[in-house]
Amino acid sequence: MRYILAEAIKIISVIILIVVLLGLKWNLGLIMFVSSVFLGILFQQGFYELATNLYLAIIDYTTLQLIGIIVLVYILSSILIRTKSMEGIEKSLQNIVSDYRLIVFFIASFLGLIPMPAGAMFSAPLLKEIGVKNNMSSEEIMFFNYWFRHIWEFVWPLIPGVLLYTSVTGLDIRQVMIFQSPLVFIALIIGLLWMYLSLKRKKNNEINSESPGQQWLLLFKSIWSILFIIFLVLFIKINLLIALTVTTIMLLIIYREILLPKLKEIIFYDISFKVVFLVVGIMFFKQVLENTNSMEQISLLFSALGINIWVILFFIPF
Repeated sequence: MRYILAEAIKIISVIILIVVLLGLKWNLGLIMFVSSVFLGILFQQGFYELATNLYLAIIDYTTLQLIGIIVLVYILSSILIRTKSMEGIEKSLQNIVSDYRLIVFFIASFLGLIPMPAGAMFSAPLLKEIGVKNNMSSEEIMFFNYWFRHIWEFVWPLIPGVLLYTSVTGLDIRQVMIFQSPLVFIALIIGLLWMYLSLKRKKNNEINSESPGQQWLLLFKSIWSILFIIFLVLFIKINLLIALTVTTIMLLIIYREILLPKLKEIIFYDISFKVVFLVVGIMFFKQVLENTNSMEQISLLFSALGINIWVILFFIPF
């Protein structure tokens, strides 16, 4: 029991270190690297063993695939912004849907499918234009923008957190999407109920010269790339990395006159290399955890103390 307790204290001290460094606002990727080294030292790993763990983490297929997916997600987000696809969504919806509340919901939730740095700030101006026209307060615009953007956080395979979760646990992405989908529906229902109870309906009086068919075509042209990825991953069951690669190449070909001159800018300015560094740091930490068998000691300690499994399942993620 004493041995198990001593080993568990080592893990707990690493967790405390992570929390302290987060409080000091260190870069999260750097925190994971420092914590990995600290964990290895506590479990008496030398420089060679730590370097080997880092090397194995970097060359691991899961790590390389994850980095590829995240890089392509950032490139895809940049392409959609630079080709003004997002503006097309707003313009077409305002002429298709009469209830502005549905437009607010669709824009916020659809843009939530496209992870990007400061994404809420990107969708906010689109919603602000609609909200101001319909007497929504700034607080209401902010709330519904934030809420509906994040309803997909439990399941959507393009969100880095979901990708990391499935990579670390080894679960199939479709499995995760199926089992966690009830959480999406709960968040969706709560958000829509709150919206319809707090916002009054106002008829859209804008007159548009274009036909409904032209508006639907504009909407489809704006969102087809995301729909195509969904189709490839969920129905054709193609690997997400391949689906993103195919879609990105298609967009680069279609919009080559706009994108090719900006390709260097997209790669060096629009990709968040901090997130790539974070992925390597997390996979390094995972590799050290597995190599030292340290998490087994936590399980043994909880078992020895007779702690209920449901308490453990809540407490550790929390």
